Amino acid sequence: MMMSNSMRIIVTAMPYVVTIFLLLGYISPSFESASRTHAELKTQTEEFDRLAQKIKEKEVLLEQKRLLDKDIQRMRASVPPSPEMDILLIDIEKLSEEAGTDLISIEPSADAKKEKGDNLMDSIIAEVGGRMTPTGKPPAVPPPKTPAPPPSAVKPAVIPEANPLGIQHLERRVFVSGSYSQLVDFLKRLEAYQRIVGIRNLIIAMPENSDHETVKTLASEKGRNLDLTQPVMTFLMSVYYLP
Repeated sequence: MMMSNSMRIIVTAMPYVVTIFLLLGYISPSFESASRTHAELKTQTEEFDRLAQKIKEKEVLLEQKRLLDKDIQRMRASVPPSPEMDILLIDIEKLSEEAGTDLISIEPSADAKKEKGDNLMDSIIAEVGGRMTPTGKPPAVPPPKTPAPPPSAVKPAVIPEANPLGIQHLERRVFVSGSYSQLVDFLKRLEAYQRIVGIRNLIIAMPENSDHETVKTLASEKGRNLDLTQPVMTFLMSVYYLP
């Protein structure tokens, strides 16, 4: 029995078709597995990049923290735990000599003197039990008591602003004499000083002289009292310390 051409083609192609179907049956799961593996690899790569970025950010933060700690240590070195006025006076005198100026004096400021006097009087009164009266005069009669205001009229006490850093300071008035260029050089050297000091209320004036009119200032008065001929500079210097 003779097969037609179409049957002969079908019979010939059947093994190839079966082989293709078998290959597709094996390749399809492998392809899906490869696709899943590729997706997982992509996810892992993105996670790795994200972690690498976080590590870089952490290294930057650690470097910033190291620099900040270094600045804090330098700040603590610049702000001693006590005023150390003796060392400060020696250093300022040395700066004055290097600038060619004449360091006249370093005195407590007027506010510091007033505060010290008030505290001294308070301590004396406290020692005698608050009963100190001038000699030969009768004790002062206390004024009559006034009724207390109603609670609604009492204003809450104002709490002073706290100092979170705990930095304290003392104020001293400095007097220096010299030429204008020498005074500027002294200020530059004081600005570059290893300790942190503040400068305010700076005045430069010629000493008071009867030959010409001069504006009366602390600097001009100091120059007149010491018979100086060069300009006199004075300023309030804040000495900081961290107890």
